[in-house]
Amino acid sequence: MILITGISGFIGNHLARRFLKKGFDVAGLYIDENELIRLNDISDKLSLKKIDITNIDELNTIFNQYKFESIFHLAAEGVQINSVAKARSLNTNINGTINLALAALEHKTSKFIYIGSGFEYGASDSPIISKSPLNPINFYAATKSATWILLNNLFLDDQLPLITVRPFNIYGIYENLNRLVPYVVSQALKNESLKLTHGNQIRDFLYVEDMVNALVNIQTGNILSGSIFNLGGGKDNAFSVKQLVFKVLDQLKRDHSLAEFGTITRVRKEPQYYVADITETGKKLNWKPMISLDEGIGRVVDWCKSL
Repeated sequence: MILITGISGFIGNHLARRFLKKGFDVAGLYIDENELIRLNDISDKLSLKKIDITNIDELNTIFNQYKFESIFHLAAEGVQINSVAKARSLNTNINGTINLALAALEHKTSKFIYIGSGFEYGASDSPIISKSPLNPINFYAATKSATWILLNNLFLDDQLPLITVRPFNIYGIYENLNRLVPYVVSQALKNESLKLTHGNQIRDFLYVEDMVNALVNIQTGNILSGSIFNLGGGKDNAFSVKQLVFKVLDQLKRDHSLAEFGTITRVRKEPQYYVADITETGKKLNWKPMISLDEGIGRVVDWCKSL
Protein backbone atom coordinates (compact mmCIF):
# COMPACT_ATOMS: atom_id res chain seq x y z
CA MET A 1 0.00 0.00 0.00
CA ILE A 2 1.07 3.56 -0.73
CA LEU A 3 0.52 6.41 1.73
CA ILE A 4 0.06 9.94 0.38
CA THR A 5 0.05 12.81 2.85
CA GLY A 6 -1.76 15.89 1.60
CA ILE A 7 -3.82 13.60 -0.61
CA SER A 8 -6.62 16.14 -1.03
CA GLY A 9 -4.26 18.83 -2.25
CA PHE A 10 -3.50 19.90 -5.80
CA ILE A 11 -0.72 17.39 -6.51
CA GLY A 12 -1.85 14.74 -4.05
CA ASN A 13 -5.17 14.06 -5.71
CA HIS A 14 -3.53 13.67 -9.13
CA LEU A 15 -1.02 11.20 -7.68
CA ALA A 16 -3.76 9.21 -5.97
CA ARG A 17 -5.70 8.90 -9.22
CA ARG A 18 -2.65 7.65 -11.10
CA PHE A 19 -1.72 5.04 -8.51
CA LEU A 20 -5.31 3.77 -8.43
CA LYS A 21 -5.23 3.38 -12.22
CA LYS A 22 -2.03 1.37 -11.87
CA GLY A 23 -3.67 -0.99 -9.40
CA PHE A 24 -2.04 0.19 -6.17
CA ASP A 25 -3.87 0.31 -2.87
CA VAL A 26 -3.76 3.92 -1.70
CA ALA A 27 -4.24 5.49 1.71
CA GLY A 28 -4.21 9.21 2.29
CA LEU A 29 -3.97 11.73 5.10
CA TYR A 30 -5.76 15.05 5.02
CA ILE A 31 -6.58 17.94 7.36
CA ASP A 32 -8.92 20.27 5.46
CA GLU A 33 -12.27 18.58 4.81
CA ASN A 34 -13.16 21.30 2.31
CA GLU A 35 -10.42 20.02 -0.01
CA LEU A 36 -11.95 16.53 -0.15
CA ILE A 37 -14.15 17.79 -2.99
CA ARG A 38 -11.17 17.04 -5.24
CA LEU A 39 -11.55 13.36 -4.33
CA ASN A 40 -15.33 13.02 -4.51
CA ASP A 41 -15.32 10.70 -7.51
CA ILE A 42 -12.64 8.34 -6.16
CA SER A 43 -13.06 8.55 -2.36
CA ASP A 44 -14.70 5.12 -2.19
CA LYS A 45 -11.52 3.59 -3.63
CA LEU A 46 -9.21 5.25 -1.08
CA SER A 47 -8.49 4.71 2.61
CA LEU A 48 -8.78 8.29 3.85
CA LYS A 49 -7.86 9.41 7.34
CA LYS A 50 -8.12 12.86 8.91
CA ILE A 51 -4.84 12.92 10.82
CA ASP A 52 -2.59 15.72 12.01
CA ILE A 53 0.97 14.53 11.42
CA THR A 54 2.20 16.71 14.30
CA ASN A 55 0.24 14.40 16.63
CA ILE A 56 2.34 11.26 16.97
CA ASP A 57 -0.48 9.29 18.62
CA GLU A 58 -2.83 9.99 15.70
CA LEU A 59 -0.08 9.07 13.27
CA ASN A 60 0.60 5.77 14.98
CA THR A 61 -3.01 4.69 14.49
CA ILE A 62 -2.67 4.46 10.71
CA PHE A 63 0.78 2.82 10.84
CA ASN A 64 -0.62 0.20 13.19
CA GLN A 65 -3.53 -0.38 10.80
CA TYR A 66 -1.66 -0.61 7.49
CA LYS A 67 1.73 -1.70 6.16
CA PHE A 68 3.07 0.94 3.76
CA GLU A 69 5.47 0.07 0.97
CA SER A 70 6.06 3.76 0.16
CA ILE A 71 5.20 7.15 1.59
CA PHE A 72 4.79 10.20 -0.63
CA HIS A 73 4.96 13.15 1.73
CA LEU A 74 3.29 16.15 0.10
CA ALA A 75 1.58 17.69 3.14
CA ALA A 76 2.99 21.12 3.99
CA GLU A 77 1.95 24.47 5.39
CA GLY A 78 2.87 27.90 4.11
CA VAL A 79 2.92 27.26 0.35
CA GLN A 80 0.34 29.99 -0.12
CA ILE A 81 1.46 33.45 0.95
CA ASN A 82 -1.45 34.01 3.31
CA SER A 83 -2.09 30.42 4.31
CA VAL A 84 -0.85 30.06 7.88
CA ALA A 85 1.14 31.65 10.66
CA LYS A 86 4.86 30.91 10.69
CA ALA A 87 4.61 28.91 13.90
CA ARG A 88 2.15 26.49 12.34
CA SER A 89 4.34 26.18 9.26
CA LEU A 90 7.29 25.29 11.46
CA ASN A 91 5.31 22.71 13.39
CA THR A 92 3.86 20.93 10.37
CA ASN A 93 6.78 21.13 7.97
CA ILE A 94 9.47 20.17 10.47
CA ASN A 95 7.97 18.38 13.47
CA GLY A 96 5.22 16.67 11.50
CA THR A 97 7.63 15.45 8.84
CA ILE A 98 10.08 14.05 11.38
CA ASN A 99 7.20 12.25 13.13
CA LEU A 100 6.32 10.68 9.79
CA ALA A 101 9.93 9.73 9.03
CA LEU A 102 10.43 8.10 12.44
CA ALA A 103 7.23 6.11 11.95
CA ALA A 104 8.48 5.03 8.52
CA LEU A 105 11.72 3.81 10.09
CA GLU A 106 9.97 1.97 12.89
CA HIS A 107 7.58 0.22 10.51
CA LYS A 108 10.26 -0.48 7.86
CA THR A 109 8.76 1.45 4.96
CA SER A 110 10.72 0.79 1.75
CA LYS A 111 10.64 4.31 0.25
CA PHE A 112 10.15 7.71 1.88
CA ILE A 113 9.62 10.31 -0.86
CA TYR A 114 9.94 13.81 0.53
CA ILE A 115 8.48 16.61 -1.60
CA GLY A 116 10.55 19.71 -0.97
CA SER A 117 10.65 22.90 -3.01
CA GLY A 118 12.82 24.47 -5.70
CA PHE A 119 12.75 27.63 -3.59
CA GLU A 120 15.20 25.87 -1.25
CA TYR A 121 18.02 26.73 -3.67
CA GLY A 122 17.49 30.46 -3.72
CA ALA A 123 18.30 32.76 -6.64
CA SER A 124 20.26 31.71 -9.72
CA ASP A 125 21.01 33.08 -13.18
CA SER A 126 20.97 29.64 -14.79
CA PRO A 127 19.03 26.36 -14.48
CA ILE A 128 19.50 24.87 -11.02
CA ILE A 129 21.05 21.43 -10.55
CA SER A 130 20.16 19.14 -7.66
CA LYS A 131 23.68 19.43 -6.21
CA SER A 132 23.35 23.20 -5.84
CA PRO A 133 23.75 24.40 -2.23
CA LEU A 134 20.63 25.19 -0.27
CA ASN A 135 20.02 28.92 0.19
CA PRO A 136 16.29 29.28 0.90
CA ILE A 137 14.81 32.51 -0.35
CA ASN A 138 11.74 32.70 1.92
CA PHE A 139 10.39 31.32 5.18
CA TYR A 140 8.51 28.43 3.60
CA ALA A 141 11.62 27.30 1.74
CA ALA A 142 13.66 27.62 4.94
CA THR A 143 11.34 25.20 6.73
CA LYS A 144 11.64 22.75 3.83
CA SER A 145 15.46 23.00 3.83
CA ALA A 146 15.69 22.60 7.60
CA THR A 147 13.49 19.52 7.37
CA TRP A 148 15.62 18.03 4.59
CA ILE A 149 18.79 18.47 6.67
CA LEU A 150 17.15 16.47 9.48
CA LEU A 151 15.83 13.84 7.07
CA ASN A 152 19.24 13.51 5.45
CA ASN A 153 20.73 12.90 8.88
CA LEU A 154 18.19 10.10 9.41
CA PHE A 155 19.21 8.70 6.02
CA LEU A 156 22.93 8.79 6.86
CA ASP A 157 22.67 7.57 10.46
CA ASP A 158 19.56 5.39 10.51
CA GLN A 159 19.11 4.36 6.86
CA LEU A 160 15.86 6.21 6.28
CA PRO A 161 15.01 5.27 2.66
CA LEU A 162 14.88 8.93 1.69
CA ILE A 163 14.26 10.13 -1.86
CA THR A 164 13.93 13.89 -2.28
CA VAL A 165 11.91 15.67 -4.97
CA ARG A 166 12.09 19.44 -5.39
CA PRO A 167 9.31 20.73 -7.66
CA PHE A 168 9.62 24.09 -9.34
CA ASN A 169 6.65 25.59 -11.24
CA ILE A 170 3.84 23.02 -11.27
CA TYR A 171 0.41 23.95 -12.61
CA GLY A 172 -2.74 22.23 -13.82
CA ILE A 173 -6.35 21.35 -13.11
CA TYR A 174 -7.54 21.20 -9.48
CA GLU A 175 -5.06 23.93 -8.56
CA ASN A 176 -6.34 26.69 -6.28
CA LEU A 177 -7.91 29.43 -8.38
CA ASN A 178 -5.71 32.11 -6.82
CA ARG A 179 -2.60 30.50 -8.32
CA LEU A 180 -1.14 32.11 -11.44
CA VAL A 181 -2.38 29.95 -14.32
CA PRO A 182 -5.95 29.28 -13.11
CA TYR A 183 -6.25 32.91 -11.97
CA VAL A 184 -5.30 34.24 -15.40
CA VAL A 185 -7.57 31.73 -17.15
CA SER A 186 -10.61 32.32 -14.91
CA GLN A 187 -10.29 36.10 -15.12
CA ALA A 188 -9.86 36.01 -18.90
CA LEU A 189 -12.88 33.75 -19.29
CA LYS A 190 -14.93 36.44 -17.52
CA ASN A 191 -13.22 39.08 -19.66
CA GLU A 192 -12.09 40.82 -16.49
CA SER A 193 -8.81 42.63 -15.87
CA LEU A 194 -5.78 40.78 -14.54
CA LYS A 195 -3.94 42.33 -11.60
CA LEU A 196 -0.35 41.19 -12.03
CA THR A 197 3.25 41.84 -11.05
CA HIS A 198 5.70 43.24 -13.61
CA GLY A 199 5.64 39.86 -15.37
CA ASN A 200 9.33 39.66 -16.24
CA GLN A 201 9.97 36.67 -13.97
CA ILE A 202 11.16 33.55 -15.80
CA ARG A 203 9.51 30.26 -14.82
CA ASP A 204 9.74 26.72 -16.23
CA PHE A 205 6.12 25.64 -16.17
CA LEU A 206 5.49 21.90 -15.70
CA TYR A 207 2.02 20.40 -16.06
CA VAL A 208 1.01 18.38 -13.00
CA GLU A 209 0.59 15.12 -14.92
CA ASP A 210 4.23 15.32 -15.98
CA MET A 211 5.23 15.63 -12.33
CA VAL A 212 3.06 12.62 -11.49
CA ASN A 213 4.79 10.63 -14.25
CA ALA A 214 8.12 11.25 -12.54
CA LEU A 215 6.76 10.29 -9.10
CA VAL A 216 5.34 7.05 -10.49
CA ASN A 217 8.74 6.26 -12.00
CA ILE A 218 10.27 6.75 -8.56
CA GLN A 219 7.79 4.27 -7.13
CA THR A 220 8.26 1.64 -9.82
CA GLY A 221 11.98 2.11 -10.45
CA ASN A 222 15.07 0.95 -8.60
CA ILE A 223 15.96 4.35 -7.19
CA LEU A 224 18.80 4.70 -4.70
CA SER A 225 18.04 6.16 -1.29
CA GLY A 226 19.63 9.58 -0.93
CA SER A 227 18.72 10.59 -4.48
CA ILE A 228 17.54 14.15 -5.16
CA PHE A 229 15.45 15.06 -8.20
CA ASN A 230 14.57 18.52 -9.48
CA LEU A 231 11.20 18.56 -11.24
CA GLY A 232 10.32 21.40 -13.57
CA GLY A 233 9.82 22.15 -17.21
CA GLY A 234 13.52 22.85 -17.69
CA LYS A 235 15.10 25.52 -19.87
CA ASP A 236 13.18 24.38 -22.97
CA ASN A 237 9.90 25.16 -21.22
CA ALA A 238 10.93 28.42 -19.56
CA PHE A 239 8.80 31.50 -20.23
CA SER A 240 8.28 34.86 -18.64
CA VAL A 241 5.05 35.43 -16.76
CA LYS A 242 4.14 37.94 -19.48
CA GLN A 243 4.56 35.28 -22.16
CA LEU A 244 2.35 32.91 -20.18
CA VAL A 245 -0.36 35.54 -19.76
CA PHE A 246 -0.35 36.42 -23.44
CA LYS A 247 -0.56 32.72 -24.36
CA VAL A 248 -3.73 32.44 -22.26
CA LEU A 249 -5.25 35.61 -23.69
CA ASP A 250 -4.46 34.50 -27.23
CA GLN A 251 -6.06 31.06 -26.69
CA LEU A 252 -9.20 32.74 -25.39
CA LYS A 253 -9.11 35.49 -28.03
CA ARG A 254 -8.96 38.22 -25.41
CA ASP A 255 -7.27 41.57 -25.80
CA HIS A 256 -3.84 41.88 -24.25
CA SER A 257 -4.99 45.07 -22.54
CA LEU A 258 -6.75 42.91 -19.92
CA ALA A 259 -3.32 42.28 -18.42
CA GLU A 260 -2.45 45.05 -15.98
CA PHE A 261 1.23 44.39 -15.26
CA GLY A 262 2.85 46.10 -12.32
CA THR A 263 -0.39 46.65 -10.40
CA ILE A 264 0.55 44.32 -7.52
CA THR A 265 3.75 43.36 -5.73
CA ARG A 266 4.65 39.98 -4.29
CA VAL A 267 4.53 39.74 -0.51
CA ARG A 268 6.82 36.71 -0.39
CA LYS A 269 10.34 36.99 -1.77
CA GLU A 270 10.83 34.99 -4.97
CA PRO A 271 13.70 34.77 -7.48
CA GLN A 272 13.59 36.56 -10.81
CA TYR A 273 14.88 33.47 -12.63
CA TYR A 274 13.53 30.15 -11.34
CA VAL A 275 14.24 27.23 -13.66
CA ALA A 276 15.20 23.63 -12.91
CA ASP A 277 18.01 21.73 -14.58
CA ILE A 278 16.22 18.44 -15.25
CA THR A 279 19.04 16.68 -17.10
CA GLU A 280 19.91 14.32 -14.24
CA THR A 281 16.27 13.72 -13.40
CA GLY A 282 15.53 12.79 -16.99
CA LYS A 283 18.39 10.29 -17.16
CA LYS A 284 17.81 8.58 -13.82
CA LEU A 285 14.01 8.41 -14.10
CA ASN A 286 13.77 7.88 -17.86
CA TRP A 287 11.51 10.92 -17.87
CA LYS A 288 10.86 14.15 -19.70
CA PRO A 289 8.03 16.70 -19.83
CA MET A 290 5.43 15.66 -22.38
CA ILE A 291 2.73 18.34 -22.15
CA SER A 292 3.54 21.69 -23.74
CA LEU A 293 2.56 24.94 -22.08
CA ASP A 294 -0.04 25.60 -24.79
CA GLU A 295 -1.62 22.17 -24.26
CA GLY A 296 -1.54 22.56 -20.49
CA ILE A 297 -3.21 25.96 -20.70
CA GLY A 298 -5.91 24.42 -22.87
CA ARG A 299 -6.60 21.79 -20.22
CA VAL A 300 -6.87 24.44 -17.52
CA VAL A 301 -9.22 26.43 -19.74
CA ASP A 302 -11.52 23.42 -20.18
CA TRP A 303 -11.45 22.73 -16.44
CA CYS A 304 -12.21 26.35 -15.49
CA LYS A 305 -15.13 26.36 -17.93
CA SER A 306 -16.56 23.31 -16.17
CA LEU A 307 -16.57 24.91 -12.71
